[in-house]
Amino acid sequence: MTIAKVNPDILSSGSFLDIFNTEDLLLKNKLIENEFDEEQQIEHPFVEQSIFNHVTLTKSSLYKFEATDVVFNNCDFSNCNLEEAVFLRCEFNNCKMLGINLNNAYISTCIFDHSILDLASINHVQIKHCQFLESSLQDVGFTDNKLTKTTFTDCQLNQISTYGTSLKGLDLSLNSFELIEADFASLRGVIVNEQQAALLAARYLNINLSY
Repeated sequence: MTIAKVNPDILSSGSFLDIFNTEDLLLKNKLIENEFDEEQQIEHPFVEQSIFNHVTLTKSSLYKFEATDVVFNNCDFSNCNLEEAVFLRCEFNNCKMLGINLNNAYISTCIFDHSILDLASINHVQIKHCQFLESSLQDVGFTDNKLTKTTFTDCQLNQISTYGTSLKGLDLSLNSFELIEADFASLRGVIVNEQQAALLAARYLNINLSY
C-alpha cells in the first residue's frame, strides 16, 4: 500500500549527512541508500518526499525529527531518540525500531509494515489514520496515547502497556498476545476474539471461562 506522496523518478542520490549542508537541516527529494549513520546528534531535522533504503541510524538522537512523505525500507532506528517527532504520510517497511523513543510524537497517516518495535517507548502520542501490519510491538510502552482510526492487523502485542490509552472500538482479534498491561478504562470497548477475552477475563476479573 502506498501512502507517501513521493515520486522516485525525480529523486537525486544523496547522503543523510547532507542534511548538515543546509541551513534549515532539510533533506528533500533524495534517495538515500546503504548508509551506516549511527549515533548522530541532530535537533529538529526535516526530511520531505524522499526514500531511505537500508539506512542504519541506531543510537541516534533526532529530537523533533519531522518527516513528510518519506518511505523507509529496511532501515534500522534501534535505540534512537525521536522524542517529539512528527511523521506525516510515511511508510516503514521491514524496519527495525527496537527500543526507539517516540514519546510525545505526532504520527498521522503512516504504515508500519513487517517492522519490529519491541521495547519501544510510544507514550503521550497522537496516532491518527495509521496501520500496523504484521509488526511486533512486544513489551512496548503505549500509555496515555490518543488513537484515531488506527488499526492493528496480524501484530504481536504481548505485554504491551496501554494504561491511559482508550482502546474503545479497536479490533485486536486478528493480533496475538498472551498479556496486555492495562486498566479497565483503557480496555473498555476493545474488540477481541474468544481466546483473548478469556485471557483478559482471567487477568483482570479473575474469571475462568468453561468450554
